Amino acid sequence: LGTDAFEATGLLAPENAPANEGMVHTTHAFVADGNRLDLLLSSYEAETGESLAASGSFAGLYADSVLVGLQAMADCGCTDPAAIGAAVAEISGFEGFTGSMSYGGTGTPTKPVSIHKVVDGVDTLVAEWE
Repeated sequence: LGTDAFEATGLLAPENAPANEGMVHTTHAFVADGNRLDLLLSSYEAETGESLAASGSFAGLYADSVLVGLQAMADCGCTDPAAIGAAVAEISGFEGFTGSMSYGGTGTPTKPVSIHKVVDGVDTLVAEWE
């Protein structure tokens, strides 16, 4: 059983698959064929020739953080850091690469968490926890 760091540390690399069979872990998102995160990762790879698949959900979180910041700037119509922070705290229903998120006035997002299990050497989605 592990946390999202399993994805970014190489523990899910194909050469580690036999040792990881049955491992359950969480991430911030699941890369599924054609979902927003898959499109982000495949577009990046097509443009740069490099893969971000080893840390796909973290790449999505990074992109989401940039987009949330831009959304907050658009919402407040400003570039003042304090006002942008206040605008972030008010964002609700933001559709990012890693799912829908809302800040509820706190500045800390609520969003789904993916629960995965390695089945036959493949990282498989077990559930989305909200």
